[in-house]
Amino acid sequence: MDGSRMSLFPSQSWFGFTHTAVPSPVPTELHLRQVNHLAVLIMSGACSNRWIHSGQETRCNAASGMVGFFSADNEEQAMVSRTDTGANAFILAIPPAHLQSIGASEGLTPSSELQARPFFHDAIIRDLLARLVTNTSGGSITRGLDAEIAAKSLVLRLVQITQGVTPEWYADSGVFDSRTMGQITDSIDAHLHHYVPLADLALLCKMSPSHFAKKFRCSAGLSLQRFVNRKRLRAAMKMLEAGSTPLSQIALDLDFSSQSHFTRLFSDLTGFTPASYRRQIGNK
Repeated sequence: MDGSRMSLFPSQSWFGFTHTAVPSPVPTELHLRQVNHLAVLIMSGACSNRWIHSGQETRCNAASGMVGFFSADNEEQAMVSRTDTGANAFILAIPPAHLQSIGASEGLTPSSELQARPFFHDAIIRDLLARLVTNTSGGSITRGLDAEIAAKSLVLRLVQITQGVTPEWYADSGVFDSRTMGQITDSIDAHLHHYVPLADLALLCKMSPSHFAKKFRCSAGLSLQRFVNRKRLRAAMKMLEAGSTPLSQIALDLDFSSQSHFTRLFSDLTGFTPASYRRQIGNK
């Protein structure tokens, strides 16, 4: 999905992959030339590591739930891992230029020399990386509005952790007035059938994308993605009540990532699968 139409950011090259260390008397070695920033999530297990970079060696332990950040410097790095139980990690590569552009869009100018942070605990980075992983065995990353919000939030957190800076709006916990919320809702309603970039919605309020997403959550009491999903699910209910449109077509028309995704969200909201809901309506 690197740079493709279906990638998280089509004009950029975000990609994810998994790395597994298996129990063995021989350490597992991972060698990379660091042309991208790497954000790492330890998904399971634990291991002891030797990180070799610029002729220096750093020893660091990693366990399930820990995260790490390794900055791009176009130099080769090596991670030599030993584990008694096995360990599985998801690694997300972020192009330096894109980290810079996201930072700029959020009111930050991150230094090009970000400091690496081999494994540490940070619940925000852990949860954001977990949201981006959809298929850890294949190393794929999710896409769409929720992925865009998570990716921008991840960049902000990485800059905050490595450089100790936050945008001016970070402490804003205010809400939109009713007129502005009405404009936002009208725009969402007009685009229920296709993906609308977060930046387009933020432009309505002349805000950075992450500032908009945060203020929307404060105003609506739920995330922008969940708000949009509920709108789409209500539209799906009307389509189910109105006729016999195939479930796969409804999922496609309302821009759900798949029929199974549509079914899961519909069941979570209503307690019925789309098919059983249609049968219930048909029996009335």
